[in-house]
Amino acid sequence: MRSSSVGIAYLLMFAVSQGLRDAFFGRLFQSVSFLLVASVAFGMTCTVFIAASAIRRSRDLKILVAAPRALLGLNLTTAIAWLGFFYGLHHLEPAVVAMLYNGVGSRSEEHTSEL
Repeated sequence: MRSSSVGIAYLLMFAVSQGLRDAFFGRLFQSVSFLLVASVAFGMTCTVFIAASAIRRSRDLKILVAAPRALLGLNLTTAIAWLGFFYGLHHLEPAVVAMLYNGVGSRSEEHTSEL
């Protein structure tokens, strides 16, 4: 299979998975507090990834902790983006939220690569 065909297949799989994610979360957030879900998601993510980083790449974790302003900025902007996404799913159509989130999210990914 040509690499362009594989790329298109991956893009299609990504689009379908994001649509399913948005539809699932949209329905979930209309029945549950988005702050509860956000707290659980952030808590689990922090626990799992900090533990994995401490075990597998403790040097990288030490480098990240040595730059507290960058770490705080990265976590703060990520939290704001996700809270906005969760809040939007609670009040808007999932397709609209996905379009807005993905349009804004691509810029934040470019900035995180500079860290």
